Amino acid sequence: MANPAELLHDLFVRWNAPNTAPSSGRNDPSLVMHRHAVRYLGEIEELLSVAERNGKRVGSYREYFPLWVKTVFNFPNSWGTPASGAISNEQILHLDNMVDLLNEFVVSPDESKFLDLREYLNLVGKNLAADDSLSPAVRESAGTVITHILGCMDDLTVIGDFEFGKAIERLLGVLATISLRSSQKDRWRKVLDLFVYPYAVGNLPMLSDGAQFFQLMAGSGQ
Repeated sequence: MANPAELLHDLFVRWNAPNTAPSSGRNDPSLVMHRHAVRYLGEIEELLSVAERNGKRVGSYREYFPLWVKTVFNFPNSWGTPASGAISNEQILHLDNMVDLLNEFVVSPDESKFLDLREYLNLVGKNLAADDSLSPAVRESAGTVITHILGCMDDLTVIGDFEFGKAIERLLGVLATISLRSSQKDRWRKVLDLFVYPYAVGNLPMLSDGAQFFQLMAGSGQ
C-alpha cells in the first residue's frame, strides 16, 4: 500500500513525458487522476503538519509543496504546448524522499480482514434499514460512508492508506451518532460489539474524537 507522497510520486513519474503535450500525456477526459492528485496534495499538507508536531524536519518539503501544486495544474504552462508537461527530476526525488517520513504517520490496513469488514458493513446496512427510529438524514449519511469504504477497498492502490483510515474514522463517528440517536439501543449495542477493525493488533492509527467515542462506548458495556 502507499501513503499520499508515494501515490503522487508514482503519478508524476507516469505523467513525466518531456516530449508530449499534457493534453495527450495526461489523457483523462474526466480528470480523474488530477482530482486524485489534488487530494494527495491535501493529505501531504496535513501529514507534514503532523510530522512537524512530532519533531520532524519538514522545511525542505514545504518549500517544494507549491511546485507540486503547480505541477498538478500545469501552471503556468499551456495544456496544449509540446514539451510543457515535463516534471523536473528534483521534484520527483523530493517526493520519493518524503515517502519514508510520511510512512511513520500512516498505518496500512490488514487486507486479510477486508472480507470480514465487508460482511460487517453489510450488517450495518441491514440494521439501518430495520431501525425505523433513525431519521432519513442519519441513514443517508451512514449509507454514504459505507459506500465510500467499499470503494476504498476496491481501489486501495489509488485511494491510498491515509484516505482509507479517514473513511474508517468517519464510520466510527457515524456509528457513535447512531448509538446516540436510535431508540433501539440493544440492536446497535450488538452491532458495535461485532465491529471489525481492519488493522493488525498493536498497529492502530491515531483515533479521532468519533473513534475515541466509539471505543469508550464499546468498552463501557452501556
